[in-house]
Amino acid sequence: DISGRCFICGIDRFVLDQVGETGVSGFEDHIENDHNMWKYLFFQVYLRQKDFSEYSGGESYVFSKTLDLVRHPQTHEILIDVDTGKELKSAKQQVDLLWFPQRDAMVLKKKRPTTDQLLVNKLHAMHESTEKTTEMLNAQVDRVLETAYQNTQTVDPDL
Repeated sequence: DISGRCFICGIDRFVLDQVGETGVSGFEDHIENDHNMWKYLFFQVYLRQKDFSEYSGGESYVFSKTLDLVRHPQTHEILIDVDTGKELKSAKQQVDLLWFPQRDAMVLKKKRPTTDQLLVNKLHAMHESTEKTTEMLNAQVDRVLETAYQNTQTVDPDL
């Protein structure tokens, strides 16, 4: 059932709706603009019709990866359709699809801070806290020195 998840990356509708802009379904926007399955299909058809010698680097990479999925014996197993007797290929569970955008979407990356961003934010907060503490301690030192000076004045006014 793909009605509640993206066909390309597999992310649930709920997750994508949470990061969508107000008044816009994040899921609908995602499957129409980011991971439109028809654009992926069009790209595959385009690659199959284009001469291999004219491929760009990215086109070459995607074509070779999808060709591996179709041809490599470890990625598919042959099943026989009981009704028709025809051979069908079925993807095995342990297929290498790390190159494909599974469980990932650009819209999520925009909303989630990276580890570096989290570290910078934490360091910034610590810096601000340290500055406030330093200002408070300087004010206390000034008050102690002022009190000490006043005490010495009352004991020995000639100072």
